[in-house]
Amino acid sequence: MAKLTRDYYPISEAAKLIGLEENDLLHLGAMGSLNVYVMAQNWRGEIFDFTFFFQTTGGIKFYKSPFPPEHVTIEKWARLTPDSIRLFEGGIEEVRVSSTWYSDNTESGKTRLVNLDKSVTIKRSQLFVLTDDINEIDFDSIRQGLGDNEKVENDSKPSLTDERSKGLNKHAIALAFADIYWSHDQWLANLPCNPKWLVGEEGVVAVKGRPGKGGETLWNPAKVAIQLYGRNKQYLSALKAAFRKQESLAPWVEEWKTFVQEVAWFSK
Repeated sequence: MAKLTRDYYPISEAAKLIGLEENDLLHLGAMGSLNVYVMAQNWRGEIFDFTFFFQTTGGIKFYKSPFPPEHVTIEKWARLTPDSIRLFEGGIEEVRVSSTWYSDNTESGKTRLVNLDKSVTIKRSQLFVLTDDINEIDFDSIRQGLGDNEKVENDSKPSLTDERSKGLNKHAIALAFADIYWSHDQWLANLPCNPKWLVGEEGVVAVKGRPGKGGETLWNPAKVAIQLYGRNKQYLSALKAAFRKQESLAPWVEEWKTFVQEVAWFSK
């Protein structure tokens, strides 16, 4: 891996210096493991603060915006959400963005977004990553079995998809199951709380979270889907569609299909 001497790089250039494909870094961004930025030009928007999610006695969460709503201007760097990065990973060259990440709430520690007053179109060529973020990722462990000085041929590069083979983080789960039981934002707000109905089945949490960067909880999406079906059997069609369309769920398709076959057998 070449030494990165600048503070930030276009994502395509960073990938070449690291010895990986651009889509590998986009995949890390879509999984929430790498921050991906774009240069903002005084974008205005309203803050959406997860601090103001409240839970009713029935367990339903709702958002109560503070009054007056807080507006901000993003003058320089805007950090893209996994939703936006995933579209670039899928091969789209231009993405219309209506919200970006904002700094966390300093009092509650909760995540904040900025819902832009006017959506903006971002080109793949505008994406960049920070050297500090790149240096925190152990790329040597990703290139399994490769020596420091070994040249990697294009047809033998290991896929970064294997990095998360044990499970998906909350961002990927929110993308995969958005609007099934919860909206995308509600999934993000609820998953850190480990709702009892979701973790009731052994194995739903594939890897328990731990303190520090990269120590987030990983979830088995097949078992998450099974728990969703248990909440409401009418979700079955939407869950089937998710496993057909969402590339991130591919490693768990067979486990999900086995469950669906069992449901069909017992329904006879």
